[in-house]
Amino acid sequence: MKRAIELVGGLTVLALFALAGDVLVMVTGIPLPPAIIGMALFAGVMALAPKLRARVARASILMTGLLGAFIVPPFVGVMLFADEVQAHLVPVAVILLVTTPLTGLVTALSYRMLRR
Repeated sequence: MKRAIELVGGLTVLALFALAGDVLVMVTGIPLPPAIIGMALFAGVMALAPKLRARVARASILMTGLLGAFIVPPFVGVMLFADEVQAHLVPVAVILLVTTPLTGLVTALSYRMLRR
């Protein structure tokens, strides 16, 4: 039971950072995806709060294991809107070439930080 409560608490913390990213983008109009803002906030707080890091470790491991489930829907969307993607191929390619390594870097740094 303790493990389940720990997991739910960690998922709640992760959800709160996602919500914080949404709120910041709505309030400030920052032209960045809310998930990126939430992830940056999460990384910053985790760097400063080792005790909180331990509380979200189990939930982070669970979410990392489910990463494939989060990747499939965008690819389905690309297939559904292939004509529009093709019309904007250069900007889409640039976005993908920039954000894919950036996402990998943030994921690797988060993983490394949580494994300490």
